Amino acid sequence: MITVISELSLKPGKLSVFIEGWAEIVEEYRKEPACHAYNVFVDKNNENVCFMIGKWDDEQAYQNHLESPAYKRAYTYSIGWLTREPETVICRKVI
Repeated sequence: MITVISELSLKPGKLSVFIEGWAEIVEEYRKEPACHAYNVFVDKNNENVCFMIGKWDDEQAYQNHLESPAYKRAYTYSIGWLTREPETVICRKVI
């Protein structure tokens, strides 16, 4: 299993509309067979920074997710509210 962490930098004042739109998207992600968890967090010191943390079967499952209609819709929905491209890391559990 892998954990994927993406950091998103939002334009000021866009957090509430971003969360509103993402609520439905997250539910779609969670229904994907290879998704074990998917959550969105906000930096407690900077509400313009969000972290998306998902757990997937493996890297192929994550790549399949990136091709899904839900992901493509999420990307299109979000891109106008970001100050830069998201930064993503893929992690594997060691302990």
